[in-house]
Amino acid sequence: MCFGPVHALDDGTVEPRAQRVANVMSPIEGPHVVTGITAPFQAVTLGAVVPGRIMRVLVEEGQAVGQGDLLVVLDDRGQRVRTELAKAEADSDLRVRQARLVMDFADRELKRLSDLFGDDFAAAKETRDARLLAEERRLEFAIAEFDLAQAKRLYERERVLLEQLSIRSPFDGFVRELLLHEGETVNEREGVIKVVQVDPLEIVLDCPLSSAEFATVGRRLTIHASDARWGRRVATLTYAAKTADAASQTLRVKMRLPNPEGRWIAGLKVYVDLAEQVEPDKTAGGSTQGEQASRGSEQNEMGSPQ
Repeated sequence: MCFGPVHALDDGTVEPRAQRVANVMSPIEGPHVVTGITAPFQAVTLGAVVPGRIMRVLVEEGQAVGQGDLLVVLDDRGQRVRTELAKAEADSDLRVRQARLVMDFADRELKRLSDLFGDDFAAAKETRDARLLAEERRLEFAIAEFDLAQAKRLYERERVLLEQLSIRSPFDGFVRELLLHEGETVNEREGVIKVVQVDPLEIVLDCPLSSAEFATVGRRLTIHASDARWGRRVATLTYAAKTADAASQTLRVKMRLPNPEGRWIAGLKVYVDLAEQVEPDKTAGGSTQGEQASRGSEQNEMGSPQ
């Protein structure tokens, strides 16, 4: 790879032009300044649980979506009919009512015969038959209740199968990419659409061990974008690895950066001075000095990306 013209350093070594340009563009300097990249807080590829043909795609690439929004529908006409039939069975208690009516009649008939004949031996057989019939009717009623409960469970199964033919967003975010389109067939577990969440953003840093003492969870730090037009933001350190990478002698560190307006994008190179913690400004209603400076910087940058 060619870096173009080189630059002689004080110790006589040569610095590639690309490295020299990167150093000039760094918005902050210091012994504990590290670089990182903003990334989506969540990035998922949504696929079909069952194979089928894509009937409708309801979103476009770059479109904002909310949690639970319907994104893609597979051909669900046959399954929708099966679900409606199962629902009709689950909602109908006609067999239970019929079985209860027959059972109650048999119980009344048994009581009538028992009251009429009492211990009369001559009528014993008739009474035993009535008792047996009443018991049979009670079993039929229990079976009818069981069948209704089974119908409700079968309906729930068909309803779940119907839902599996629809793809919904698991969180608030944006459609990153459509992998398949209307009319195309999709296999089981095949990816159909990619969705990302960019509020908040996650920042991943490789922290040198010389700065590891500042990598403490909960620490609030000012994030500087590589391009000043993006301004500054305040992020919270959420993760610091307990083991270092032996080759690079660095720790993996993650930070969470609120991005409610979606102005910052994933993939943006940023800088942070781990030694400069943002302290709350008690005179400003709980907001921090860094956050106030960030807002002021963004408002003063007329050319900020929108």
